[in-house]
Amino acid sequence: MRIFTAFLSVLVANVRAHGPPCSSVSNISDVALFYQIDAAISLLNADSGAKALLNGITNVTVLATLNIPLYQYFEALIPGPLSPAAKVAELGRPAAPELKDLFRYIILNGTYDSASLKNGFNFVPSFLFDPPKYHLSQPAKVGIYIDDLRFYLRTGQNRTSNVVLKDIPFSNGIIHIVTLPLGELFSISSTAATIGLKSLQRLVAPDAAPYVNNLTDVTVFVPSNEVRTGKVPNWGDYFFDGNIAYSTILTPGKTFRAKSSKKLLITQDIAGVKYVNGVRILSTDILVSNGVVHTIAG
Repeated sequence: MRIFTAFLSVLVANVRAHGPPCSSVSNISDVALFYQIDAAISLLNADSGAKALLNGITNVTVLATLNIPLYQYFEALIPGPLSPAAKVAELGRPAAPELKDLFRYIILNGTYDSASLKNGFNFVPSFLFDPPKYHLSQPAKVGIYIDDLRFYLRTGQNRTSNVVLKDIPFSNGIIHIVTLPLGELFSISSTAATIGLKSLQRLVAPDAAPYVNNLTDVTVFVPSNEVRTGKVPNWGDYFFDGNIAYSTILTPGKTFRAKSSKKLLITQDIAGVKYVNGVRILSTDILVSNGVVHTIAG
């Protein structure tokens, strides 16, 4: 961690001192070398679909991970004697279909520079759109949070990636550089297991998982792990489909109809804390392959 922090400090200082080596019409590969994101861009260029997006479409936003954390991620992901760089290259081959969806998820359909984003969360579309697999009626979205102090991304598996360098221009759009690889979108049940959300695992029992995972545009309110209750909740009271209600949509007075036909009402107190049917919303926007999950206090 100290080595990476030192590397990041040197990189930022170098950018401030010398500026980028190219203008806004530069090829993304040239920009990548200067900013130490060439491993991520090489992966994208190794995939024909992602390469076409980078070079054939204008006004895109690329979410690129710095070389060192990307190497560290693949070092842990793929055991064996290959160097981290070799492992990245190995996964970048066309024979690695497991990364194709992620490649389309880290390229955003539009130019989302920091000045155009509103304070708080912004949910913006990627180029990942595969309804039979992801059960989304629109392209999968990435959460971008920005305020005076913070700028980070929220992606699959509840992963948060801090933006360390922003608004870097290249010929077809801009790049935001992040410190952690973005998370793939998993199903509701797989996400619950991956992030250890036991309350969601209990609600999505094995017999219910195929049904819930295959619904389109789902929103789930689930008790957090810290909530202790002796009663078995009615699963149908906790979710609805046909409408992905990200936190930006959970505004006071907004109502939804749960699968059980129960009405869900969003309220907010004077401190800005939000509630659903009087129950406090604890955390929001866990992105899954067919929608979003929020945790509540009971």
